[in-house]
Amino acid sequence: MRADPAAAVDRLGVEAPRLDREVLADPSLRAELLDGVADALAGGTEGWVRDALLVRSPWPVAPAQVDVPVTWWHGEHDVAVPLVAAEAAVSALPHGVLHRLPEAGHIGWMHDRDAIVQALVGA
Repeated sequence: MRADPAAAVDRLGVEAPRLDREVLADPSLRAELLDGVADALAGGTEGWVRDALLVRSPWPVAPAQVDVPVTWWHGEHDVAVPLVAAEAAVSALPHGVLHRLPEAGHIGWMHDRDAIVQALVGA
């Protein structure tokens, strides 16, 4: 990924659902993805690996103690982070709400980000 961020981003489109392909076809959104990959790996891959380990580690707080609303959007066809993982996380939160994106995979949410931001600002 560090050697060729564009190839890594393009791999997201292989057999991707419609919304993900639309994100990759949009020059502006694709550029944001490329910038994000470059930023994430600028200092090396240690941060990427650490994030992967932390996601799979116990939380420092019990999810049942999270007493603020948590709203989560997740692609139903996400192969990087399967929907079942999002369902489990949100179901453990007392005020969790999961919005399933039926035509999205891992990056399809970017297609609807303006609506997502509006929903969060209005929350």
